[in-house]
Amino acid sequence: MSRLSRAASRACDASSSKTRYVASSAVDDSETEDESDSEWIQSMQPKTVSEPAKKHPQPIIIVDSDSEDSNSVSTASKLLSSSRATSSNVPANAVDLDKTKETSQPAFLSDRAQMEAERLARRKRTLGDSDTIAGNDAKRQRTTPPPLASRMFYDGAFFPTYTIHANPRADGREAIRFEEVVGKSGLKLAILSSYGFSPESSWLPSYIDSSIPVIMVVGKEDSGPSTARFGNSNLIITAPRLSKGGCMHMKYMLLFYGDGRLRVVVSTANLVSQDWKHLENMVFIQDLASLSASSRVLGSGASTQGTTPVEHDFATIFENVLRATNVRPALELMKQTHPAIPFRSISDLSKQWDWSRVTAQLVASIAGKYEGWSRIKTTGHPRLLQALDALGLANSKDHKLVIECQGSSIGSYTTQWLNQFYISASGHLSALKGFLDLSEGKRRKLDCPTGVKVVFSTFETVMNSSRRGVNSLFCDVKKWEAKNFPQGIMYDSKSRAGKALMHTKQIIATFKQKKASKSDSEPSGPAGWMYVGSHNFTLAAWGNLSGTRDKPQLTVNNFELGVVVPLTTVQDVDMASAWERPPQKYGKGDVPWMKELHEEICQQEMLDAMMDL
Repeated sequence: MSRLSRAASRACDASSSKTRYVASSAVDDSETEDESDSEWIQSMQPKTVSEPAKKHPQPIIIVDSDSEDSNSVSTASKLLSSSRATSSNVPANAVDLDKTKETSQPAFLSDRAQMEAERLARRKRTLGDSDTIAGNDAKRQRTTPPPLASRMFYDGAFFPTYTIHANPRADGREAIRFEEVVGKSGLKLAILSSYGFSPESSWLPSYIDSSIPVIMVVGKEDSGPSTARFGNSNLIITAPRLSKGGCMHMKYMLLFYGDGRLRVVVSTANLVSQDWKHLENMVFIQDLASLSASSRVLGSGASTQGTTPVEHDFATIFENVLRATNVRPALELMKQTHPAIPFRSISDLSKQWDWSRVTAQLVASIAGKYEGWSRIKTTGHPRLLQALDALGLANSKDHKLVIECQGSSIGSYTTQWLNQFYISASGHLSALKGFLDLSEGKRRKLDCPTGVKVVFSTFETVMNSSRRGVNSLFCDVKKWEAKNFPQGIMYDSKSRAGKALMHTKQIIATFKQKKASKSDSEPSGPAGWMYVGSHNFTLAAWGNLSGTRDKPQLTVNNFELGVVVPLTTVQDVDMASAWERPPQKYGKGDVPWMKELHEEICQQEMLDAMMDL
């Protein structure tokens, strides 16, 4: 009996139902691998910016210390450590990603001890008392972190999303809810993007008041650009041009507040209830002060740019994303009824806010066909290569790169595509050009790169989970049974949170020394890097490179968006990962979760989802 047959048999044993009906109220977040036939190419050239320093990348330091003895944490690790929940009133456990003010390093995962010390100092000044929580050990004192809805993240933050199926989380990380991303008050304009969204749904209005102007970017396969107001409401729906086989898959938010602040959010979650209640996702948040208020908000000397706008590649790329996703006509339409909105022109994005403390690199995929290296480098996996090069994260000859790639959709993998992506993930443009020096026949015959691991839940893992959200996981039998599908690269995905299923799209990259070091000291430089965003690990999302060195071509089907940041130590790598590390390779009899083999389970999930409405 084949592995698929055994898996199907086990599914049948789980339910006596014989129905063949498959339906789902979940967002179909799958992607097609068909190349677009459109000749349309969306411009994605960023403005000219100064080249970032490459010799001294600014890594994230992530420490999951829960030691009774604070002296057990290394000096470097104390700069930025993860927090843990300190009260049962905290909905999910902690990773606070705010930055200490004493260091110039980017702080995506904050120093719990520093945060507590600063908060205690403030309490003593105002109340003359300390704010501690008594525990069994009198020597161990903890403080409750401020509510997420009231925190600002001027140095960037990553959070897993809250899920009812892992509360509290098994790993102690603090999870964020949608209302905490948006904040309690002061919102004046929201520009949102989501693959799944229903304007008739009451979910979004329950968090963003209907009086607030909202521009929603969506997309429909094989359709031209469109912009329209939804009825007589303050909601304007806009969509870019999409060719057959592509989708508008970006999940971003630009949130403009009355105090002049801008919050940038890049997420893996769609704007539907399931993605913020049942499935686990991840979000990147960066708060930006307006240039006029920068020195006041961030403190004297905190902003290196003061009130002078300086071009920043994150901002200019995001401006191009807004143009590519058809936000410009939506803004013009919105100004007709809301002339005082705080964001009136796309070019204002880089001019009116202080981007000087943004250290993450933005990676976009814009649907289209691209020719020539100057255009190819702006999108898809070649853009990832450029981002890694800018961060100083190109893999050295003394290290082997290993990438663990998780998504909610499995692609039609070929060794040819896996090699081109792996080269881009290594950060070397010359190597990618060298790949195209090979003939098409030789590219097809390349061995599968040993440094690639695709992380996706097995049937057994799904059956041992909450099962909520199974209709958002996509791997079909045709892909899995394809003659040349590289089944040996598949690894099981188990959330560090607990029993929740994940919709998180993430790449965890690590640098492994090829030869054992003769020194006992830690190797210099970062341990790896992390990508978080909307990209599934597929050709449709990251693009497919073809042609020759002199005439390269890149075909991208989807609109995607994510961010890349460095990771400092092996411990940081483990803490940043959404899944349990090291992931376990598929064993004998293991198969990925495939909806079409388990229709009864999918139908039950659909019914459960309907009960939530």
